[in-house]
Amino acid sequence: MGMKQRHRPASQRKRPGGRSARVVASVYSAVLELLAKRGYQELSVADVAKRAGVHETSIYRRWGTKAKLVSEAIIRNPAEDVPAVDTGSLHGDMVTLLRRVVARLRTPVGNAVGRVVASQDPDLAVLRHAYWNSRLQVMGTIVARAHQRGELLRSLDPQLALEMFSGPILLRLTSGQQVSERYIEDLVTRVIAGIVSVSGL
Repeated sequence: MGMKQRHRPASQRKRPGGRSARVVASVYSAVLELLAKRGYQELSVADVAKRAGVHETSIYRRWGTKAKLVSEAIIRNPAEDVPAVDTGSLHGDMVTLLRRVVARLRTPVGNAVGRVVASQDPDLAVLRHAYWNSRLQVMGTIVARAHQRGELLRSLDPQLALEMFSGPILLRLTSGQQVSERYIEDLVTRVIAGIVSVSGL
């Protein structure tokens, strides 16, 4: 008769993904905190490891490079998700979206993320693609709804729409100018008027 297999109590059994998920969350949190405090160029994997309480070699083993680590932290940060809220009108949808974008960019982490995404570092190409693709999907949803409502006779290229609505705001923010609630309202009104005029509605 073989020896009975001893089973460890449930409390001592290793939970798949439990500790690993906590470590990953801690590392991502450390990345975002340091990114807001120092910026991408001054951020180091060693400092991330120290703040997260993990070994530096563990970070390199999982993410490989600083660029990939930062990219993953940003892409997987729930705060970067900007939903396409349905207010019932194109004007309302865009005002709501732009308000949220501006509010996010005014936070330390949001501002830091904006700078990282705007950089031309070739190592961050994957991040830029993922970041802007997510924004284009949101804009595509908003434009499609407007078309279905009859607010637009013709479909509108989401990228062109994104550039028209967000371009002036990004210019103001990067030049240190204020972006007020009234400015957002006026901008959306004028851009939509231009789009409708061109589309022939």
